[in-house]
Amino acid sequence: MDNSDLIYVLRIGNIVKCKISNDSYIYTVVAIDGMNHKVMLNGARYKEWISIDKIKPIKLTNEFILKIDDVIGDFDSQFTKKVSPSFTLSKNKRNGGYWDYSNQGKTVCQIDYLHELQNIYIDQHKESLPIEIR
Repeated sequence: MDNSDLIYVLRIGNIVKCKISNDSYIYTVVAIDGMNHKVMLNGARYKEWISIDKIKPIKLTNEFILKIDDVIGDFDSQFTKKVSPSFTLSKNKRNGGYWDYSNQGKTVCQIDYLHELQNIYIDQHKESLPIEIR
């Protein structure tokens, strides 16, 4: 994902990493300044606006999905999960291993990053995806 586009798809509450630090911490976006392409993150480490080019989206990997498995429910052995009666999230092994979000068997979009999953979840469920990283 090109970081210049990231400012247009982030929402308050999205979880991201920050390239400024070499730590493995994740942060929640608490404010967005679209005009100046900056975000503010939670946590004691960052109390000022940060340029969007310093933000790193979190790639959805099998390991990360297992960390949030309790929240969105168990995936089957093929990494497929029915998110709602008509929507399914599944691992697409054919095309580079991204995730497909499908409506009644037809792919709606491909998902590569956690913030994309969060945004789809909030659109479908009208509430934030409650994520607790363990």
